[in-house]
Amino acid sequence: MLDPKLAVKYENQAKMLANKVKKTYKHLKKRFARQNIDVFRLYDWDIPEIRAAVDWYAGHLVIAEYTRRQSTPEWLPMMGRAVAEGLGVPLEKLHLKERRAGKQDGVRYEGAALGTPFIFSHLKIIRDMGKVQKLGFAALDPTCPGL
Repeated sequence: MLDPKLAVKYENQAKMLANKVKKTYKHLKKRFARQNIDVFRLYDWDIPEIRAAVDWYAGHLVIAEYTRRQSTPEWLPMMGRAVAEGLGVPLEKLHLKERRAGKQDGVRYEGAALGTPFIFSHLKIIRDMGKVQKLGFAALDPTCPGL
């Protein structure tokens, strides 16, 4: 059971993240649509207390938490639901993932509940503020050969 103070903190973080992602999506959607790009990052740990990355994959949301020892299992699903609701994305198209920094026991990248990843898209490389960024994803299916 989640502590009531922690629940309020997580709800506030979820609202902040959903608002930030909504603004970013609104800004990037038109620009990338003109360039026929349907895969891009919406959020990457811009707010220090919200340690996550949010990616858009052709109508699907992939939300990854940068986990720490003090991470709780309730945090990522709360963030995921808030962002999906904010963008109007059904929960079937929401994919949660945990990322562990550095060397630790177990798997470094691991999928969490909600949705089964199966997205295929093309790879695009664009220049953004002088930096070359790869935007795209070959496949988001752990059972797919090559992953």
